Amino acid sequence: MEPATSRAPRSRFVVWLHGLGDTGRANEFLADSFPTTAAFADARWAFPTAPTAPVTCNRGMLMPSWFDIHDAPITSVSVRDEEDVLRAVQSVHAMIDREIAAGTNPQDVFVFGLSQGGALGIASVLLHPKTLGGCAVFSGFLPFNSSFAVRVTAQAKKTPVLWIHGQAGSLIPIKEGRDGIKFLRGLGMSCEFKVYDRLGHSLEYYELDYCQRWVEKILHRSGREGLILTSSTVPKKRNHKTQTPVLWFHGMADGVVLFEAGHAGCAFLQEIGMHCEFKVAYPALGHTLVDEELQYFRQWIKDRLSQGTGVPVPSLSDKMDLHLVNYHTGS
Repeated sequence: MEPATSRAPRSRFVVWLHGLGDTGRANEFLADSFPTTAAFADARWAFPTAPTAPVTCNRGMLMPSWFDIHDAPITSVSVRDEEDVLRAVQSVHAMIDREIAAGTNPQDVFVFGLSQGGALGIASVLLHPKTLGGCAVFSGFLPFNSSFAVRVTAQAKKTPVLWIHGQAGSLIPIKEGRDGIKFLRGLGMSCEFKVYDRLGHSLEYYELDYCQRWVEKILHRSGREGLILTSSTVPKKRNHKTQTPVLWFHGMADGVVLFEAGHAGCAFLQEIGMHCEFKVAYPALGHTLVDEELQYFRQWIKDRLSQGTGVPVPSLSDKMDLHLVNYHTGS
């Protein structure tokens, strides 16, 4: 299984597992469907392609398939060769383990999959010995029976799961999603089940958007977002860098970068000895820039320039206003 990859290796690693008859290369565009948040901005994506094999439910036709499926609509009993599934799981584990060996934190590894790929994704996460960052199943199913529960380690049970399923899907009925969630919760796992009434057996943009927000939420809960990630390793010592004053604006209504993350970021700077002013007098401010912030910013700069000098502070009105307006409008 040769994965097609995009972007250089960085902080997070995402494996996308395609559905029956598809290819990894045909799904590479999905890496650009997650560009608007910090959670995926520097991620490395892998899009492996399943081996070509005859598929029983498609009259033995040769096509990319992670494991054989005997009948459709697809349910957990449509998969009758557990060893076939385990071979596919081992190939996914090999990719994950190589990434971890190269230095990626296991909790920065995410496994996403659609349909048959979703089934392989959840199987791979459940049978991996480590706690991974998360697993998102899009219109998938469990490719094994409840006897596999004894193989799931205590560490694997800590991996969060998002399961998205369409009520209108006929190829993999909604019951498979509900049964899957019931199984996971029976293991004591943290899992979220998102149902779209009009969604069939397809992948839509709003599903990806929901997945983005889910990843952001679990990263925030685990403390793996923003500057606070390295706070325990930064020494407290003053130098020319830590003497640089910082002004941090943050809106309490920001739904993109949560207010709590900003508050924690400022606390981090103060912990390493920096002077950081956290401006929070904007309860209705979202993820945007307003004139009130710019006015406060100008006054803050004037105050910094006047500290410790007897020289009159030059006017910032004309040139600085022009610069800020150009920056604000993106021109």
